[in-house]
Amino acid sequence: MTGKADMAPVACSKSSAALSVAASEMSGYAGYDKSTRKLLLSAERKMTLRVLVGVFLTIFINYIDRTNLAFASVQLNADIGLSPSIYGLGSGLFFIAYAFFQLPSNIALDFFGGPLWMSFICFCWGVVAAAFAGIKNQATFLALRFLLGIFEAGAFPGMVFYVSTLYPRNRTQVPMTAIVMGILVSQCVGAAMAAGFLSMDGISGMRGWQWLFLIEGLLCVCVSAYWVFVMPRSIETMKFLTEEERDALQQVMDDQASTERKYENERTLACYWEKIKISCRNPITFVAALWGFFYFWAYYGIIYWAPMLVNVVLGRPATSKNHKADVTTVLLTAIPYAAAAVWQVIYSWHSQYRNEKRWHIVASWSSAAILMCLLPTAIKGSPAAGFAVFILCTMFVYGSFSISNSYIAGLLGAERGTGGAIYNSLGNLGGFVGPYVIGALYEKTHGHESGMYVMGAGLAASCIIVALYQPRWSEAKAMPHAPSGVAMTADVKSIDNA
Repeated sequence: MTGKADMAPVACSKSSAALSVAASEMSGYAGYDKSTRKLLLSAERKMTLRVLVGVFLTIFINYIDRTNLAFASVQLNADIGLSPSIYGLGSGLFFIAYAFFQLPSNIALDFFGGPLWMSFICFCWGVVAAAFAGIKNQATFLALRFLLGIFEAGAFPGMVFYVSTLYPRNRTQVPMTAIVMGILVSQCVGAAMAAGFLSMDGISGMRGWQWLFLIEGLLCVCVSAYWVFVMPRSIETMKFLTEEERDALQQVMDDQASTERKYENERTLACYWEKIKISCRNPITFVAALWGFFYFWAYYGIIYWAPMLVNVVLGRPATSKNHKADVTTVLLTAIPYAAAAVWQVIYSWHSQYRNEKRWHIVASWSSAAILMCLLPTAIKGSPAAGFAVFILCTMFVYGSFSISNSYIAGLLGAERGTGGAIYNSLGNLGGFVGPYVIGALYEKTHGHESGMYVMGAGLAASCIIVALYQPRWSEAKAMPHAPSGVAMTADVKSIDNA
């Protein structure tokens, strides 16, 4: 088959040749001849129908099962007597399990293979999610939230790692967009689905929130079958591609693998431990975890408290047993997420167009921090003003999430799999702190104002850390992505345009 164009090794310096190669890598398959590029692009189009659909469905159901508690809370809290602090504790307890089991789950995925492991955890978390329909007391609620965190721990990083085994590094933006869009769409469509299930209140003697947990949990069990029967385990098993397309794609992945460390594809405990140590030597692993910790105060604070915040904005009680009012509240909650989904696409496109990530993240999170602190004043002004500011807050909080993930992955280098699991595990502890603190403050002050200031402070802290961290600090630590010995200097410049 046709192969790569001449791409001779260059010195690890800030030479124009190195920058040129890095730029060609960022632009697509520029290092390959025309016939090979045609085969590769054809393979990508076919993979969209199999791989990206499966990834989108999985992250969609994953976030529905993770966050449907927020929609159920408008009925659930009153039915079983959950106080704001216990609700916040249960919302956050998920992330304690999530943090501790994420790295082991990623290692298991690498060992057993993407489709088999993802099918297993999809089935398990679907069963646990459906079991929420039988909650009778606070103890069961807290236990199930922790158990759900165990099985969902490997889902998001697992899918990121899975697509990286099928797509070349500089072609993962579309798969990453599918993952992030699945998150945002889950909140939009999930709100409409939740409203429909809540309106089933009384059917067969079950409350609306019980139908919500039961049906959405069983949907995840169905998705587990998709991973077994549809998703490819490797490039070699993609029978829907022609032999020439598989060969071309495998050649690109082999060229990429030639720049990685010798143990990259080995599966022994010693090799996994070596990867962990190398990831820990890169400062971005822990700096990203720190800014993620503060960022997730607001990220999950909004997710788990959005329906109740909408009620507060509209001057209603945070929870009630009026299922018609509950359905209206849940439907209104979809509006901020729909706006965020549209804005995320526009903002990510602009970041790619400008070839800049760092200051896009700072601009988005700093704007969200200011708006979050202004939200209590806007709510006092009028419901319309409060709701408008809440929509803008949601847009800016979620609008740069995919940009942040891409930025961190670039700075991690070839250790992005293990390093990503470490920073994601530690950073997601903020998912425990945010919802719990908001609930505790609400119970103490009988208002959401303090919680809004906490989320604003978290966003401000995260964007300050992003602004202060210099990409060159990762330059000497990260394994470069570029082929043929291209310097990390060039790669960092293309990532951050600094």
